[in-house]
This record gives sequence, C-alpha cells and structure tokens, in this order.
Amino acid sequence: MHSNTPTPKGSYRTRLKRSNGEPELLSTESTSFDTWSPDFSSSGQQNPTWTRAVTCGQVLCNSMERVEWAGGNPVQVLLCEQCGCAGCNSHGYVQITRLSDSIIWTRPVFDSDIGGAYRCLDALGGNGAIHVPETIWTEWQQRFDSLPDLSVFPRTTRSELIDAWLLEMPPCYRAAEGVSAGDLTVSPLARARLLIPNARDRLLACTSMDVPAAQRLLDRILKWAESGPAAPIDGAIRRRDVEMEALYLDGHGTEDWHAFAIAGGNVYLAFGADWVLDPPVTDH
Repeated sequence: MHSNTPTPKGSYRTRLKRSNGEPELLSTESTSFDTWSPDFSSSGQQNPTWTRAVTCGQVLCNSMERVEWAGGNPVQVLLCEQCGCAGCNSHGYVQITRLSDSIIWTRPVFDSDIGGAYRCLDALGGNGAIHVPETIWTEWQQRFDSLPDLSVFPRTTRSELIDAWLLEMPPCYRAAEGVSAGDLTVSPLARARLLIPNARDRLLACTSMDVPAAQRLLDRILKWAESGPAAPIDGAIRRRDVEMEALYLDGHGTEDWHAFAIAGGNVYLAFGADWVLDPPVTDH
C-alpha cells in the first residue's frame, strides 16, 4: 500500500537552511504536532486518530502513538496510512541510536537482497541527520506514553556518526561513482570510503585553510572512521562558538560544505553551521 501523507500547511513549509541555501542538521527544538486521521476504509478498519510530528517543514513521523519505537532498528516512522502496519509500505525508515544525552536518526542499512526496495525518511535526504536532545525527547514522552527511555536505543557508533556527518554534505555531492545517495544496502563505512576520497579529489578551495591541509584532514577523518566503525562514541553533538571550515568542491553544485571546525589544534566534525561533535576526532 502507498502512503498519502498530507502536505503540512502554514509555517510548516519553512525549511531549515543556512543563509546560502544549504541544508543543515535538522533540529527538533521547534517540532509541532498535528492530530489527524488516516483513511483505513480499504483495510476494513475504523479510522484511527494519529499525531504527526513536523519540524522545519519536514514530516518526522506520521503516528507518534503507533510507531514501534522499541522494536529495534531499523525503525519505520512513516507507517502505512491505509492499514497502520509497520512494514506494509517501503519508505520512512531510520536508524535510531543514542549519543550521550540525545538520540540521532540516520540512514538504516538493509541486506542487499531486499534493501533496494526500501527508502529512508525523506527528511534525512533533505536536511541531514535528525538530532533529538534528551530534553526534547522527555517532553515527547510526557505527551506520548508509547515512547521508551533513551536507554532502549543502542549507542551511536563511529559508523552511524560518520553517516550523520556525510548527510551534512550538500545533496549534489552525496553520490559518488558506484553508490547512490539513497542506496540503503551500502554501509556507512563503505559510503565514507567513496564519498570522502571523492570530496578530497574535487576540493578546490576552503574558507581559511590551504587545500592540501584540508585534504589531509579528510584523510584523517576517514582513517578515524575505519579504525573502529563499531566503536561507541563517547561524546555529543553540541553547539559551539567555533569557526567552521567551508569546503568548495568541483562539480555541478554551488553549495559549500561546512565539514569541520579547527579549535586549539583539534578537529571537530561539523553538523551544520553551529553544531560539532565534542570531543574532537582522534588518531585512534
């Protein structure tokens, strides 16, 4: 069955973008909830009352009450709107992991024999990874009894974190030869091994660094991801007042990529114009 999620109205059309039009980390601080009722007549059921979560013009979930939050990854946050069953339609999937005092939603990975038929949540492709601080999740829990504690979700690993970081890359640069940005059979590490060298080779200029220095930092970030993809992240995505380094790549797009920040000799992965992974990337 196919989804027919109504287009949110009014202020929901406002997308979160930087001043240059580039998408940034999708914060949930301004999430709104909309009560609505899908049409279940085709499945012979009574129409339920659902609550849809929307932030910055993006639908995060079409039924906060019915999603199987504690059922393990991947989590389908857009349920079939004709029967309400998880897995009935093929889109709206996310990977939910716990990063210190927050959770992040990234792209899930499916087995190659079935993964080609599935799609991640559209909001991930349009605005990057989704960040839900514990304070926001707690507010949601007070409204929806079905939401579990953060401890239910597995810890974020370098693999999921590097996927969240690559989702910050402008969409026109997210596809490299041999991999589609929407291919959910590709692991985050395999994607990083394609996209980071591709960005390295296409790098034309930076905000303040010279190109060879920035290329070395990209190599360092890839090495960090490769050295322990399953290693849990001991850190958090936080707002920090640091200067982001914008990378300008050769290609069809005109957007710059705020890839990292340098402060005190340390390298911080950047997530939009204001957010970084703290602590910084290490060499082990």
